[in-house]
Amino acid sequence: MSFFSKPLPARARVVLLWAGWAAVIYVVAFHRLGFPSFWDPDEAVYAVASRRMLRTGDWLAPIYNGVPFFDKPILFYWLQALSFKLFGATEFAARLVPALSAVGLIGITGWAGRVFFNRTVGHIAALIVAVLPATLVLSAYAILDMTFTMFLFAGVVLVGSAAVHQRPARQWWGYLCIALAVLTKGPLAIALGGLAFFAALAI
Repeated sequence: MSFFSKPLPARARVVLLWAGWAAVIYVVAFHRLGFPSFWDPDEAVYAVASRRMLRTGDWLAPIYNGVPFFDKPILFYWLQALSFKLFGATEFAARLVPALSAVGLIGITGWAGRVFFNRTVGHIAALIVAVLPATLVLSAYAILDMTFTMFLFAGVVLVGSAAVHQRPARQWWGYLCIALAVLTKGPLAIALGGLAFFAALAI
């Protein structure tokens, strides 16, 4: 029997699995995250408003060019300002929130696949989400779409799994995630979440 035909020990398989996921997540979410400067006006608008919020201590009204900027709710500004406080007002810090949100979305997708189907489906689903072009782009783009997607999907998955698996406590965490999605991008979260629930009921 050759060396390569021997099955790997369970611990080695686990180490290789986690090492593989670490490599995937690094490439998808963090590789050269802060290297390019802002290439879209929206990135600069959010970053400037969040930086001013941190500098002035006014955490209730984002300001851009001297006037209140209420284009979106407040949560993303808070998260980006916190990143600035921890890592400085840089492109890396501005994009860290979407990058971490992409990691969260990948993890939630894997958990959903495992809970609704099995562990293998969870790994495959998470990998598919990780290599989607939209994930690669939005995880390195200092806007709120990836954060909104993570919160909304987490909310729908938690509420759905609470109903399917008779785990009522999960629904409250799901409602919290949907509320955070509303605080990120407004009532669109309720509309999209409602469509998902109605479609599930119809099916």
